[in-house]
Amino acid sequence: MIQTYTNLMRRFADARPGLKLLAVEEAALPVTVLRTDALVHERTELPATDEFFLRFVDAGVDSVEDIAGYLGLPSALVLEAAVRQSSSGNVERIDAARFATTQVGRAAISDFVASRPTLKQITFVFDRLAWRPAPYQQSPLLRRGDASQAGRLLIPASSSAAITTRDVAVADLNRIMPGNRAAALRLNRIVGRKHLWAPAQLLVFGDAASREIELAVYVDDEIVQMHEHALQSTDVVARLDMSLALLPAVPTPRFGLSNVDPDARQEDVVSIEHRDHLLHALLKSEHRLTIASPSAGSAVVTETFSRYVRDRASAGVDVTVLIDRESQVDERAASRLTELSRDIRVGRADLSGSTHLIYDDVHIESNFDWLVGGQLHRQYTWSVGRLTRSERNAGDRSAQLIRDATVW
Repeated sequence: MIQTYTNLMRRFADARPGLKLLAVEEAALPVTVLRTDALVHERTELPATDEFFLRFVDAGVDSVEDIAGYLGLPSALVLEAAVRQSSSGNVERIDAARFATTQVGRAAISDFVASRPTLKQITFVFDRLAWRPAPYQQSPLLRRGDASQAGRLLIPASSSAAITTRDVAVADLNRIMPGNRAAALRLNRIVGRKHLWAPAQLLVFGDAASREIELAVYVDDEIVQMHEHALQSTDVVARLDMSLALLPAVPTPRFGLSNVDPDARQEDVVSIEHRDHLLHALLKSEHRLTIASPSAGSAVVTETFSRYVRDRASAGVDVTVLIDRESQVDERAASRLTELSRDIRVGRADLSGSTHLIYDDVHIESNFDWLVGGQLHRQYTWSVGRLTRSERNAGDRSAQLIRDATVW
């Protein structure tokens, strides 16, 4: 199940005592796909009680009471095994109290005896941040260029050393092996050095007063505990050049409280809720979409973003993207905006510290960088804004922004 940013905020708002969840970054974990020649023992599918019952019956200890006595188990437990094995055709009754193995049962016992460790090649994913094997599927893994192109923040590895058998604990490998049929006993060698990137989300927690930032890795609907120590010891915050704004940018007076239609409905929009509104606007707006952002970065202005915008325009939506007149835009984002300007309205505007997302009858005035995210030199704030739901207000504010803008 895909969690929205708002659901993540609600779920993990108090995950770090004294800190606020400031952002959720689309990220990628450094991984390596490895192969190992391992000594593997195939496990039997039978419960232990059933296996012992079969072995005892075949050895001539053929009554439930006698077998229970040898095993030191309740007779009822052994009787349950007898019933299961009788139903499976592995044993048959000699009389009311005794059993004998069938040909099928003897074949099953031969399989137990013949089961010996074998040399087997195992392919697995090694997480280079946690520095241990990880249960990631290989199909979603990305090449570095693809991860960067998708705007994902690349989390650094905890070490650049070559991975050897000393780095792969047998217990860790068994933990991630699919199913329970086999267990690795010993690793003979490690081969393969294919470095890739596993999609993940990076939760950014912070406190402006203490200037503290903490991170958590979110994969498969949960925070991954094995990364907790590595995130700190590797000093990922510093290596990604993350920081907090000197002061939380809380607007005064409050956004959206003046010159509003008396019948309009208003509500607060905080922190990463902004991302949900942006995605909803890009996918669902019906007749109006205006984005006025302080800047633009390639982490948000991606090929996917461009496709969403063009889809809205093709559906008859009046689409406008405005960037603050004084801001710098990174080269890749600027190139995409130039291409978009052939299909939609793109321009520069004096935003005076306020940013805007307007779609249909919704107007959000905020301090949120709508089109920036997931980059180095990232400075985080506790973003706040005000949502006003009014067709007249949304139309008037959008028209004013467009009127005062200059062509891109």
